[in-house]
Amino acid sequence: MIFRVANIPYEEVLIDRNNEWQQLQREMPLGTLPVLEIDGHKIGGTTAICRQLAWRFETAADDSIVDMLADFLHEAHISLKSWINAIQNVNNSEQDVSSSCKILMNV
Repeated sequence: MIFRVANIPYEEVLIDRNNEWQQLQREMPLGTLPVLEIDGHKIGGTTAICRQLAWRFETAADDSIVDMLADFLHEAHISLKSWINAIQNVNNSEQDVSSSCKILMNV
């Protein structure tokens, strides 16, 4: 989304989790997605990626408090998304969902 806001062309690469992911995971920082690659350097972590792009495209706030609130909202979004995913996995045992909820509520 930051690329779109800044009107910067980018390439979105979709990974087939069934066929490609196992091999690619070994090459990824933290072994997770998303990953941003700039000049051959890969960086993982959604917040780190967002901060780097905001800095590069001069879309970061001028106020550190506003930056902090943006980071907070981003982390809250990630936690909420994880919680929703846990609930949607109805096939999980009741204990798994309960554990996920407890972990997310303590964040």
